[in-house]
Amino acid sequence: MGIGELHQLRLETVVQLLKASGVRSVADLGCGSGALLHYLVAEPQFIRLLGVEVASDGVIQARRQLANHLEERGGRLTLLCRSYTQGVPTGETYEAVTLIETIEHLPLSRLPPMEAAVFAEMRPRLVLLTTPNRDYNSLYELPPGTFRDHDHHFEWGRNEFRRWCQGVAQRHGYRLTVSGIGDMHSDLGQPTHLARFERLD
Repeated sequence: MGIGELHQLRLETVVQLLKASGVRSVADLGCGSGALLHYLVAEPQFIRLLGVEVASDGVIQARRQLANHLEERGGRLTLLCRSYTQGVPTGETYEAVTLIETIEHLPLSRLPPMEAAVFAEMRPRLVLLTTPNRDYNSLYELPPGTFRDHDHHFEWGRNEFRRWCQGVAQRHGYRLTVSGIGDMHSDLGQPTHLARFERLD
């Protein structure tokens, strides 16, 4: 499966999980140019959507691609140019948060503020998070220690990812399910990690 096909499968998987969960409001943190939001605005189930992206060029692209929906009466979709480690403006709550291929763009030192912003302050009932599986990189013929993107600060193997997710879930009262997206390899797992956090209270 090529990178483009994997990207498409990742988006489709996340959309289906959100639909099946019954949530009606979603904040997509690190939304980039709005690829996931493009799918979500097409689903009537989602009545309130937020995209947060720190890169101004990403927000510009998202505004261009989603212009018709931004102009809808009633304000169903909002885009913000800011770091999602800051959370969202006070008083705004969302049933679900998505972090799709974005945490690896943060320095490791920024993971605790991100965790606090999402799991302690926003505290949605569902968080879906994806990130590359480093174990799989050899199948992309990447030299050891090489990341899939020059902008990545880290990429975790399966054990590291599960350990970090378990810590987050335990610290904040979430039920954790760890799986993957993409072609399964018997020794290396799947190319994309997927974590599903469901709030226990």
